[in-house]
Amino acid sequence: MSPDDARTVERDQGVPGKWLILLMAQIGVFMCTFDSGVVNLALPVISEQFGTSLATIKWVAVIYTGTAALALPTAAYLGRRFGVCRVYMIGQVLFTVGSVSCGLAQDLDVLVALRFVAALGASIILALNQVIMLSAFPKHQHGRALGFSGTTFALGILVGLAAGGILIHLWGWRSIFLINLPFGIVMIGLGLRVLKAQELGLDKTESLDFDWKGMALAGAALGSLVLLVSQLLGHGHASPWVDAGMVGFSALALYAWLKHELRDSESFLNLQLLKTSPLAFNFTNAFTVRVIMGSVTFIIPFYLQYTLDLTPFHAGLTLSAGAVAMGIFGPFAGAWADRYGMQHLARIGVTTMAVALCALAFLPPSVTTSTLVPVLALVIVAQFINGTGSVSFSAANTSACLHSVIPRYWGAISSLQSVTLMAGTALGSTIAADLVSFWGAQDQGAVRAADAVGKAFPPNALALLFGGGALALAVLATAGWMRKTTAPRAEAETT
Repeated sequence: MSPDDARTVERDQGVPGKWLILLMAQIGVFMCTFDSGVVNLALPVISEQFGTSLATIKWVAVIYTGTAALALPTAAYLGRRFGVCRVYMIGQVLFTVGSVSCGLAQDLDVLVALRFVAALGASIILALNQVIMLSAFPKHQHGRALGFSGTTFALGILVGLAAGGILIHLWGWRSIFLINLPFGIVMIGLGLRVLKAQELGLDKTESLDFDWKGMALAGAALGSLVLLVSQLLGHGHASPWVDAGMVGFSALALYAWLKHELRDSESFLNLQLLKTSPLAFNFTNAFTVRVIMGSVTFIIPFYLQYTLDLTPFHAGLTLSAGAVAMGIFGPFAGAWADRYGMQHLARIGVTTMAVALCALAFLPPSVTTSTLVPVLALVIVAQFINGTGSVSFSAANTSACLHSVIPRYWGAISSLQSVTLMAGTALGSTIAADLVSFWGAQDQGAVRAADAVGKAFPPNALALLFGGGALALAVLATAGWMRKTTAPRAEAETT
């Protein structure tokens, strides 16, 4: 067989060891999504052990999503610049070492720093995962390979809530990080064996320019915004002058970043694309939804474990209703967007999430033996409804974004969507944690997260937090710009 014939067969059948590559990739996706799904569940336990406030423990979650917001688009550049396989292997090592080391951390500052390292590794894995799989499989099997990845993504979140709750309940919060050690060893071992850049056609590197200035400005804008929320809602800030300084710095950082992004055609996030009006509305909608959902997913585990006195295992099972709904309806959401229209499905999804938050706003500040079961049922139903609305909105919004531009910009759109998701989640977690801490401190200056929750929730905190989110979603669903979320296909093709 000639070399040309061999290459033809390889294109038709994929590279040798493609199924081992798929297994390696799925282990990576599973570890990353398991980690993100289980950490919020463990935060109440971690805060109890370290005796820290809700406003402080939030950094364990915020540092992860905030880092990922900047690292995901950076990872794609690093792969092209230094080689996809080489950078992917570095990501595997960073995530494994960072995550496992979190389980050994003896103080909160070290834990937060190690979460930063784990977030860098996870961002590289998630950013380059599909590139490696599509390079390993022939074109007619791309759908199957990506289908495995989507299933593993949902499964990681679901298992993180269910099995993660068991780990925390039986062996403590450190076990959710230490469990990554055997998986990480297998993943790295498979990578060393099957990731052959030349076989995958990923051995070429490109001398590309990267917008380091844009990345730095984006980091300053996001970081200052999160710190500003903490500063304004914190009950221990120094003076109005400090607050004014933070407001000024945040406004300046945001202005400098937007000016740079909108002026430079090769900027970090290519925000010039938002000059296409449908995209500006789409990303406004997506960011608003992610901020609200980020606040909900952060605070609900505290309510379940502190106010309802559930174990991490039972709290995880309760929360998994949302992941179950996403797993059930996720495969159909794309077809619904095509059949009923992206703008209509987006509106339905946002309205559905608003209904779920309205239900959560009626959660009582305390329960008795006779009311515990109805309250749990309310949370489970609300989580299921919320998951259904979330996956519907996500499918419609993603489709609308991609159809608003020509295909060569799809990569930039995907990066911007990842940043929107992570940045919105980080900001939402910050808002929820600091609001609850602020309300809790109005009584007697709560120190522990448990004290903050116990004092903040009664009598009106849940109604204000979730009711406010529901109102914002309702406004979003009825706003005129929702009618502008779909660009005509013909127009998009000629953009």
